[in-house]
Amino acid sequence: MFNEVLKEVTGIFDRRFLLNAFFPCLVFWGLLEIVGVIGGGLEPLKLLQNWNQQDGTLKTLEIIGLITLVVFSASVLFSQAASILRFYEGYWQFPMSQQLSQLGKTWHQV
Repeated sequence: MFNEVLKEVTGIFDRRFLLNAFFPCLVFWGLLEIVGVIGGGLEPLKLLQNWNQQDGTLKTLEIIGLITLVVFSASVLFSQAASILRFYEGYWQFPMSQQLSQLGKTWHQV
């Protein structure tokens, strides 16, 4: 039973998933946090002091929450990779896509 669960977990975190989805999401959420701290007018030194004053259990829960957010967003991104690629290739399936496609074609013909 444990071997099957371990095999599934290692199957999810293969090299392609890590390079194409997990690490970009980790960088995105990390930089978004930095922008939120700086843009929100918060002092990084004061935030660091508050972090050091927190209980270990609360720190652990916050880290687990961040990892859960990154894994969830990376899983969604990885599962929709083919749809995202098709969108950027121009295979659109939304309302008014034909008009936008025609506009792009006329732009490149000029």
